[in-house]
Amino acid sequence: MYVSVLHPNLLNPHKRRTPKNSLEEAVSLANALDIEILHQTIVPLKRPNAATLFGSGKLIELSQIFKANDIDLVIIDVRKVNRIISNI
Repeated sequence: MYVSVLHPNLLNPHKRRTPKNSLEEAVSLANALDIEILHQTIVPLKRPNAATLFGSGKLIELSQIFKANDIDLVIIDVRKVNRIISNI
């Protein structure tokens, strides 16, 4: 199974952890599942899209990456966006 791990970086100057550290933690947790991570990235967000989390341009960009790498599973490291998660 080929996997992509995404960390949406909600632009907030009061965060306790850096986006890099958050992504590294998510990748470490995914690696514990014994899956092959082919793609990992931090996705900057000014504000989450209520329907899809990411904007349409970013979705197109990510879709192309997923197709080019035959990604089977996308893990999105998010917190405190329950409404968005239920929409995805």
